[in-house]
Amino acid sequence: MQKKILHIFLLVIFCITLSCKSKVFKESYIVSKFEDIQILEQQDHKFCTSLNLNSGKDYNNSKSNLYWRCRLALSKSKFRAENGTPENTKFNFQINDLVSKIALNLSEMQESVFIRENKKIDGHQHQQCVRMGYESDTLDQSKLDDYFLCRKRLIEDQELDPPFGNIDYLKYPNHSYDIGFVVDNRLEKEAEKYKTAKEKYPTCTQYNLRKENFKKCSAAQDKSRKCMSEIDRNKFKKEAEEKIICQRKSYIQYPDLFLEEEDVNKKDIAEAKTNADVYNQNNFAALGISGEDMEKFSAEKNKEEEKEKAKANINSKNGLYSKVDLTRLRQRYILSCTKEADVRILQYAEDLKKSCEDMMKFEAIDE
Repeated sequence: MQKKILHIFLLVIFCITLSCKSKVFKESYIVSKFEDIQILEQQDHKFCTSLNLNSGKDYNNSKSNLYWRCRLALSKSKFRAENGTPENTKFNFQINDLVSKIALNLSEMQESVFIRENKKIDGHQHQQCVRMGYESDTLDQSKLDDYFLCRKRLIEDQELDPPFGNIDYLKYPNHSYDIGFVVDNRLEKEAEKYKTAKEKYPTCTQYNLRKENFKKCSAAQDKSRKCMSEIDRNKFKKEAEEKIICQRKSYIQYPDLFLEEEDVNKKDIAEAKTNADVYNQNNFAALGISGEDMEKFSAEKNKEEEKEKAKANINSKNGLYSKVDLTRLRQRYILSCTKEADVRILQYAEDLKKSCEDMMKFEAIDE
């Protein structure tokens, strides 16, 4: 039983190891199927990429072409001169396979350069026909037929001259550039145009891209997106306005009149004035008025003043609070006011969002 379990365990380990090995080499620069050669490919790749060359297969990138040329040169240098031993024969066979695959990559790139030149001519002749008044971006089939007839005539004229203006190409006529290439290229552009529209306006591509409904739909979505992008800015502006209003209201609700009077300075001034009057014989005693009469007069005067003051200050908060108390009351008011403002601001943002979403609606027409 133990032996059976051991066998199963070893089998699992073996399978895991095999699985890991199969997952080691999955990089795009690995082209050989032989593991020993793949290790050499990694070394070559490291050297070629250190020269700032790109290992991708982007046909428009000259660095990719140079990368594979670098790889080809390094691969060819690995052939063993002594081919007598079975080991060397096997190794050279594997290197030959690698060289063939890298050469195939390079040949595909060379073909792509030719196609790219065809596309340059295609673009140039397209502009020629557009300048002559022909339309390719239209739903009118007769106008579209006239456009392709223009293109066909230009292709026929092109065949009379050396392709790309190079006389050497006369021996190698460019059979790949014909009206079929032009149509295929137009179809590729239409497909790319549809893909772009699908990504940007996913709900609008149910309409024909050249018709009015698609134009209305895409314009409505652009307007809605612009509106959405401005929500945060408008919300921040609204929030600032509301909080400034709360600050101002706090001073209206609790004005400086509510501050209690500070009598210290007044008492000091009054005492200094009395002392000066005594010294200068300008007091009541100098005028023959006794202190008793003075006290009686002052008491009656104060009584009248208190009565008038009490009458004026009925239900009044003037002079009621200290600076600390008044500041605390204002802060409490501002806090309460801003809480209420936050609710209004959130509602304002929701209303803006709904308004922006409504901009996506448009009236479709029968086409």
